[in-house]
Amino acid sequence: VKDQLAQILSAHGEDAEGILDEVIKKGRHESKLARMETGTDLFFFTAALMVQSAYRGMVARKEAREIRKEKAEFKFVNDSAAKIQSLWRGMKARKRLRLLRKKRARAARLAKER
Repeated sequence: VKDQLAQILSAHGEDAEGILDEVIKKGRHESKLARMETGTDLFFFTAALMVQSAYRGMVARKEAREIRKEKAEFKFVNDSAAKIQSLWRGMKARKRLRLLRKKRARAARLAKER
């Protein structure tokens, strides 16, 4: 039975021996492996493994998508904050320059009046 399952798993590109050894070590499916005398049990066991694998892949892809979305949102907020900061600093610098020019013009006017 173990050899049949190994053949089916290896046909799908899986490391059959590693998977089977891991399943047996955990003791989760010992009774199932012992009962797998008919092809039907083997088929359903293999089908269950494939469904579980597909589900785990789906969940992992969903989590990865959410992580990418959060990173994109964080980058957008960070870029927006940087833009606001640069605009604020530019406005303050222009205001400071305008005041300095007024002071210079006033000083020059006072110097001419003397």
